[in-house]
Amino acid sequence: MNVRPELKLIADSLKSLRQDGIIRTKNLVGDLGEYYCSQLFNFTLNLNVVETGFDAIDIEDKEVEIKTLRTPDGKAKVIFRSFDSDYCLYVELSEYFEPVTILKIVKNEIVNNVDKKRDRFSVNKMRKTAHKVVYKISLRE
Repeated sequence: MNVRPELKLIADSLKSLRQDGIIRTKNLVGDLGEYYCSQLFNFTLNLNVVETGFDAIDIEDKEVEIKTLRTPDGKAKVIFRSFDSDYCLYVELSEYFEPVTILKIVKNEIVNNVDKKRDRFSVNKMRKTAHKVVYKISLRE
C-alpha cells in the first residue's frame, strides 16, 4: 500500500495543534471555532471541554455557546443540547479552516427558532435571525 506523504503532514499538524492546546477534543472544526473566538474576542474557554451549556466566558462574564461549521450548505443545522448560555456565536470556516463569518445570536432567538425536534437550528434561519455580525472577511480567490 502506498501511503501519501500528505497524511504525515496532516498528522504532524494535528499533533502540533493538540500540543498547543488549540485542538482539545476529537472535534477539529468545533475546537477551531472556540480557539478563534478566544483569540478574536478575548474569551476564556471552559476548562471542561465537554461542558454542556457553554464553551466560554466573555469579557463581561457572560456564558457563550460557540457553534462552528465548515463551508455549510443551505440544509445544514446546528444542534443545541441546552439553552443555558447567555448567547451563541455561530462561526463559519472556509475550506482552509479560516473563520469567514461569526454571527452573534441571542438566546431567545435560538429558543424561538429551533425546529420541531427542539434542538436544531438551520444555518439559513440562523443567518436571518442573527443579532449581529461580529466578524466577517472575504474568501480567497
